[in-house]
Formats: sequence, C-alpha cells, structure tokens
Amino acid sequence: RGHRHNIYNPRFHLAGAQVGDHKTYGTVADVVLAGAFKLDEEKYRKRLKNGPLELEASRRKEVIKTQWSKSIGTCYVCRKDIHGGSVIEKGKFRKYHRECYKCYKCGESLTRKPSRDTKEKGKVRDVCITCWTKDYAPRCDFCKKPITGDLVKVRIGGVSLSFHVKCNKERKQQSSGRVKSPSRSKSPISRSSRPCRRSPVSRKPRRPTTKTAKTSFASAITAKKGIMNAYAELE
Repeated sequence: RGHRHNIYNPRFHLAGAQVGDHKTYGTVADVVLAGAFKLDEEKYRKRLKNGPLELEASRRKEVIKTQWSKSIGTCYVCRKDIHGGSVIEKGKFRKYHRECYKCYKCGESLTRKPSRDTKEKGKVRDVCITCWTKDYAPRCDFCKKPITGDLVKVRIGGVSLSFHVKCNKERKQQSSGRVKSPSRSKSPISRSSRPCRRSPVSRKPRRPTTKTAKTSFASAITAKKGIMNAYAELE
C-alpha cells in the first residue's frame, strides 16, 4: 500500500490523526501525512478552551462500509450484509458477524469455543456445549444421564433405545446373567425338588471289593485243608 512508502518519504514531516466508530471493525483510525499546515488561530484558541472535539463517528448513524464495495455475504443471525472485519464461517452457507456468533440459549459468545447445532423453531441454531448437554443431548436409557460422546442405538421390542457404549456393555452382561438356559445353568438343584422316580425292584448286590474277595479265598483254602485232614483220618 502507498501509505507504507509515504512514511519514509522526506517530503512529509507532519501527521494528523482522527479516531472514530466503525460498524464492522468497531473503531477506525485515520492518519493523514503532510509536509506543512496552516494554523487557524481562531479554531486553535477555541480548541484549547473547550477541550477535545467530539468525534463525528460517534454521532454517525448510517452504515460505514469497508474497502469492499459489495457485500461478501449475509449474517445468519441478524440478516445484515457483511462488509469485512471478523467474519465467522460455519459450513457452506452460514456466515456470522463476530458479535452475532453467540449461543442461542444463554447468549455466550461462541468464538473459539466448541458448539453444537440444533433445530429450534424450524431453523438451525448454534448452542454452547453446556446448553446442548442440558437441553438437547439424548439421554441414556440405562443410566438416564445425557450422552455427550459416542452412543449406541439398539432396537428392543420395536422401540429404539440409546445407550452409552459402556452402559450398553453393562446392560448386555446383566441381561445374560438374568436369563440363562436350563442346560447351561450351573446352580445346583436340591434332591427334594426332584420328583421321586425310584423303581420298586430291589437293587442288585454290589460286587465285592478286593479286600472281601481275598478274605473269601483264604476261607476256602482253610475249609479244603480241613476236608483233606478228615479223609486222612478215615484212611
């Protein structure tokens, strides 16, 4: 820009400055470089007597435009033209003045803060995370708390339910623990609860154990020896 070169131009020794209000930027400063000026004695004495002059920009009511002759878009909130300054773009079709980009519920500025979109009165609204969690976030059907992160949707009995990822796992564990197949049940069944199906026929005698078999064999040998001794005495 030309004024950057004029700062070091040796022909300019003086500078006049003026500050005023600006609709887009808030405040604007105008600096005029000059090589000399002519002093108006009457205005100079009046200025010393009355103090600083009132800025013309503070009384100005009309819209002050920037170097853009045409509008660069329409603000999504106030529906007025945007002529520059701090512009916030969200998505493909939404632009905001910086001062208009606020939470729809609490009015807090959303500049450099996370926000969420929600529909209100048929129009997309911007809300802060606090208001979104309080008024719009889906509720977990297991713990009844708002879901701010990932969620799992499950259709049970024709009804769509929402859960936290952790709550959904816990729900599955509790469900599998309550409903078990009888064949897989590990709980013992008491004998008193079973129907009596015993047969009236007496049970067969058990096979002798090893110890009983050895005792019977020894008795047989002793009996055999007694019989042989008896025959010997008869002879």
